Amino acid sequence: MQKNKLLLLLTVFTILTALSISISAQITPDKIDLKNYDVTIRIIFGSNTADKNSALPKELSPAVEQIKKTFDYSSFNLKGTYKVRLASGGGADYKNIGEIFPGNDENPSLPDFLEWSISGLNDRAGDSIYFQRFHFGARIPLKTGTAGSYQYESVGLDLNKFGIEPNQWVQIGTITSPNADGTAFVMLFIKPI
Repeated sequence: MQKNKLLLLLTVFTILTALSISISAQITPDKIDLKNYDVTIRIIFGSNTADKNSALPKELSPAVEQIKKTFDYSSFNLKGTYKVRLASGGGADYKNIGEIFPGNDENPSLPDFLEWSISGLNDRAGDSIYFQRFHFGARIPLKTGTAGSYQYESVGLDLNKFGIEPNQWVQIGTITSPNADGTAFVMLFIKPI
């Protein structure tokens, strides 16, 4: 009886080992066709108030010229740059303290809480690169009726299933705030590598 149990255990172990080797041979890195992408998000703030704190990189000039055709702002400033590297089908989440909109003059110690996420990146449909989901937002302090009292509210942009052409800056949305005299433009650049 003891011999039969040992023989059965040895047989099961041999079969499982063979299956494991067979499965790992099928899923080798050279057989996985994943492309990688460098994704850059930039936030440009447009207003009619001059701000000399943040000059725009020259690479954004064509995108800003397109924005000027629709929005009549005299000043454009870079508020943030965020970079991530993703593989096909991959995703990323980001949360931090930052600033999309100009500071709160009454209480500059109140920060904005930024967050963004990307998921479902792929290029299966030709030259465009597609996303299942993109989110960019912030929780910003808004003054309530009570003196010196603020409440955080969410503002942002959510997109589902959209595509862009690679290697060029694309404005994918805008965000406004009641605290700011202007608009935040969400810019996206994706480079296959």
